[in-house]
Amino acid sequence: MTTITIGVDLAKNVFSVCSANAAGRVLDRKDLRREAFAAYLVQLPPGTRVAMEACSGAHYWGRRCVELGLQPHLMA
Repeated sequence: MTTITIGVDLAKNVFSVCSANAAGRVLDRKDLRREAFAAYLVQLPPGTRVAMEACSGAHYWGRRCVELGLQPHLMA
């Protein structure tokens, strides 16, 4: 199965990223610095859901996701 959702825990320097398939099964977990996270987003297929907590940094990353054809979801 392919990845359809990426969950991101945003922080100051290192982001925790978790990918899950349609059944909700975790496929991969990794910690990425800001630059590596930006490169990671570029390689995701268009339409991938990127879920993250709603904070000031999330709005920036949400706009980056939209530019790349991804679907950002900000949660309280």
